[in-house]
Amino acid sequence: LMTLGLVKPRYQAVSDLKRHIDYLKRNRLDPSEFMDALWTRLAYPLGAIAPAFLALPFAFGFLRSGGFGKRLMIGIVIALTYYFFARMISDLAGVYKLNLAIANLVPPLLLILGGTTYLVRSR
Repeated sequence: LMTLGLVKPRYQAVSDLKRHIDYLKRNRLDPSEFMDALWTRLAYPLGAIAPAFLALPFAFGFLRSGGFGKRLMIGIVIALTYYFFARMISDLAGVYKLNLAIANLVPPLLLILGGTTYLVRSR
C-alpha cells in the first residue's frame, strides 16, 4: 500500500490502480484521481487509433484539392484540438463527478465519427 502511494496514478499499472481503487472504496475515500488514471489508461488504445483513422481521408482524399503543407497543417490543428478537448472533458468529468469511463471514451469516438463522416462525404 505504501508503494502505491509513492507512485503517481498515471504511472501505475492497471492492476495496481484497480487494487488502490478497491482499497479507497472500502475505506470510503475518494478514488476519483485513480479512476481517472485507470480510464485514461484503458481508453488510450482507442485514443491512439482515432487520430490515425481520421488521417485516412486526408491521405486518400482528393490529392489535387490542396498541397501537402495545407493537409499537414489541418492534421496538426485537428490533433492538437483533439488532445486538449479530450483532456478538458476528462478533467471536467472529474470536477463535476461525472462518469469517467464515458468522459474518456467520448472524444475518440467523436473523432472516429468525424473521420467517417468526412471520408464518406469526400467520396
